[in-house]
Amino acid sequence: KFRTRFPERFYNCGIAEACMTGVASGIAYLGLSPITYTIATFNTVRCLEQIKLDICYPNLPVVIVGTGAGLSYASLGATHHSLEDIAFLRAIPNLKILCPSDPEEVRKLLKDALKMKGPVYLRLGKKDEPIIRSRKRIGKYLARKFPIKDADLVIPVPDSARPAALGFAQELGVPFDEGLLKDRCSKKGPLRSFIEPHQTDRIEINRWIIPIREIIENKHVIVVDDSLVRGTSSKAIIKALRKAGASKITMLITYPPIKFPCYAGIDFPSQDELATYIDDKKYSEEEIIENVRRDIGADFLGYNDPENLANAIGIQKDSLCFTCTTGDYTSLGITPVFKTREEMKGEV
Repeated sequence: KFRTRFPERFYNCGIAEACMTGVASGIAYLGLSPITYTIATFNTVRCLEQIKLDICYPNLPVVIVGTGAGLSYASLGATHHSLEDIAFLRAIPNLKILCPSDPEEVRKLLKDALKMKGPVYLRLGKKDEPIIRSRKRIGKYLARKFPIKDADLVIPVPDSARPAALGFAQELGVPFDEGLLKDRCSKKGPLRSFIEPHQTDRIEINRWIIPIREIIENKHVIVVDDSLVRGTSSKAIIKALRKAGASKITMLITYPPIKFPCYAGIDFPSQDELATYIDDKKYSEEEIIENVRRDIGADFLGYNDPENLANAIGIQKDSLCFTCTTGDYTSLGITPVFKTREEMKGEV
């Protein structure tokens, strides 16, 4: 509609996101407020350097709109999986990130974004399918896999697991509440621990996840998280919940067990740093999960499986990337040689 109504204000730069970002920067230097728009992973990761140098460093009023965030375009392959865009962009100064969950929020936040003086990233799902709906469905399907009805409370690990935890609670009729809070005033409190390359930084981040005793004391708590990579967050959270008086802790993960390194841009490139890694011997999935459960200190640990996750999203399993679960890297076209973290860094 915009293109039809205002053809003189619409520019198609082709499949050239870096060029598009540079054009937007030039327009912003002229005192205007341009909007760039394309699939989220193209509009962010492909042109990250241009966003940083041409838009964010000079603090220009450019609104970067990315559509199809998360796994909305999962059937098109790993190039369309926008999973790490927020992690990358949060490291860039001056950039504000907005993640609306429904069309009404999109309309309101777009108006706010155009009034802001600096750069803004507006992260959207596909048309007519807000991201929160897919994540709530994942929680509902997880509840069908683990129908735990004797729990007193379902709480999310802030912030990304909130929709799934809400969907889980609604499906089983178990109360939902916020039992964990992040201290966003601390230096590292708002960050995600698994993307930090150093263990000391991961531990520091999780120090600022605070349990609310009044909500969880003397209760069987179901904790829902979106993934369990190294186990650093899970171990710290469960320890904090124990100190706050939780009588029983069930940990449920919306993604299947991560047993192999990721070579698609997520920062866990070595196998020996993963929570599921025991040694070079082969173990059954049940043995691996039990080992992780003991390590993080939960009373029960349950993972989602690829089929259930795919059904919840509404996409065929073969169209999603599960290389870090299966160890089959065919979809990425590579045959990796696994190395330790030290070998990856060149320290040995």
